Amino acid sequence: TNSPPAINRNTVVGSTGVIIPISDSDEHAWIADFCESCNKCVRKCSAGAICDKKPVMIDGGPKHIDYIKCAMPFSKTMGCSVCIVECVFFRVDYNKIKAKYQTQF
Repeated sequence: TNSPPAINRNTVVGSTGVIIPISDSDEHAWIADFCESCNKCVRKCSAGAICDKKPVMIDGGPKHIDYIKCAMPFSKTMGCSVCIVECVFFRVDYNKIKAKYQTQF
């Protein structure tokens, strides 16, 4: 089995998680810029639960998903998952996305 790195950043959407290892160089810093330029999940979220730029403050910390707004459609559909379906990171290889991003920016 593959074990996750000892130090990691977890981004959880519904029941899906993405584990991104942390390094001194923060080689994943480009992802925030990429997501800001894409915003497909923001446009497709019927609940308006995903913040496009500035995160909302919930429970004392910044969150890009307002779980209170997300809860209603999520509970009615047994897991909305529109954001997951629309996110390019769940459909295209990470290295291909990164390479294309680096050539455009």
